[in-house]
Amino acid sequence: MYHPNKMIRQLIFFIFCVLFSGISVQAEPPLRVFIRAGVKTHGPGEHDHPRFLKEWTQLLDKRGAKADGSMDFPSSAQLNNTDVLVFYAANAGDIEPEQRHDLEAFLKRGGGLVVIHDAVCGHDPEWFKGVIGGAWEHGHSKWFEGEVGIHYTQEEHPITRGASNFFFDDEIYYNLHMMPGARVLAQSFHSTIVTAPQMWAYEKDAYRAFVSIPGHKHASFSLPHYRAILLRGIAWAGRREVDSLVNPQELDSLLPPERAQAIKANPAPAGKETAKPTKLARTFSWGSGPRVLIVGGGQSHDFDRWFNREDTATLGSGKMSVHYTDRPIDIAPALKQVDVLMLTNNKPIPGAQTRKAVFDFARRGGGLVLVHPALWYNWRDWPEYNSKLVGGGSRGHDKYGNFEVEVIKPDHPVMAGVPAKFAIRDELYRHSKDPRGTPADILAQATSPLSGKTYPNVWITKHPKARIVCITLGHDGASHTLSAFKTLLKNAARWASQK
Repeated sequence: MYHPNKMIRQLIFFIFCVLFSGISVQAEPPLRVFIRAGVKTHGPGEHDHPRFLKEWTQLLDKRGAKADGSMDFPSSAQLNNTDVLVFYAANAGDIEPEQRHDLEAFLKRGGGLVVIHDAVCGHDPEWFKGVIGGAWEHGHSKWFEGEVGIHYTQEEHPITRGASNFFFDDEIYYNLHMMPGARVLAQSFHSTIVTAPQMWAYEKDAYRAFVSIPGHKHASFSLPHYRAILLRGIAWAGRREVDSLVNPQELDSLLPPERAQAIKANPAPAGKETAKPTKLARTFSWGSGPRVLIVGGGQSHDFDRWFNREDTATLGSGKMSVHYTDRPIDIAPALKQVDVLMLTNNKPIPGAQTRKAVFDFARRGGGLVLVHPALWYNWRDWPEYNSKLVGGGSRGHDKYGNFEVEVIKPDHPVMAGVPAKFAIRDELYRHSKDPRGTPADILAQATSPLSGKTYPNVWITKHPKARIVCITLGHDGASHTLSAFKTLLKNAARWASQK
């Protein structure tokens, strides 16, 4: 017998399944990691490359990555299915010409590298240092084994953010050949007055490399505070959130120095999950001039390179005191001291207290500069952000490309020194005004070469207390290194600070 209600229910179920499957396809795929290991060398518990391969493929799989590996250099097919290549093998820099060709192709498409301990060695250090940022030369470089100290530099970097110095029984290298572009993240003393790089980040062309000299003893990989750094390095090299592979206990171990020392004496086995960490906000040291806190983090942008390093330098050249964070927990305490909160993130800002602190800051007359990703409709559970602070938002943009920005209110201080018209290569956001939101005063706009429609690029949200500047430009370096953008950014921060 025909049952129309039953047919309708089946149809609804079918549509639901199709929609649900469509959503799942859009989810970020697992980070694909390939570990190139090698034969074991040295004594018991030292240079145990096969054991690392076995344990860390399992560990990475448990953390949501998709790990594979072998005792040999990966084939071109294996590299095609890899996002991050981890080297942990003796003389990993000895790469045959055909393998070099495959490696170069992997790096050109943005593949990431993580190199551990003796994997920096090889017999062509001049070539290898140009790939990973630094290399060991046989007969020249030296080592010291024993109780060594690792101290993090003042370099602000996502991999070592919030990490505490520590001592452990391992090995350091010195007299390495380093590239000028290598950003040294951690050092160790090889004499009473001379330090040598022990961890560094290296970015070249389209790829990222992270190098960690610690890793001589296998026990080091069970130290949560070191394991956290290594996992962060893998995530960073793969352009993922740096803490996406790290468990709470490992994050907790990074914070206070006394905690790191306690864990050193009682290491936890790899992969063991423990209690939720104690949350500690970062304390910032401020200099003279307007105090600006840049908040970044999220997807689809190189936040560290452009919103952190580039924009920090730009604002610093404008005699401002600037700090960057991608941890929402840092926001509320810092707002008691800052003049300008610059949101550049599409990463969630969870927690009612943090969100309340942002709105309280605005009600006190604080300055806000909202840039590019922060002008999207990012958070469905926080509609007040777009309605009250942005006055609307974007749900789409033109394909990345060239367009022209036109200044329509050149007399406003935010537009001082900005060319009346300037070309830019960026994403043209299709901003939509919220008819019930806070009104806006548009300062600059652009017409889409594709649709012919005109959209605002820069505007002032007419908040009753706060000074809020919104800038839709800023997808990547084509904007952040542009003179007009730099002038605009400095003007916006200065005007919002009221100083």
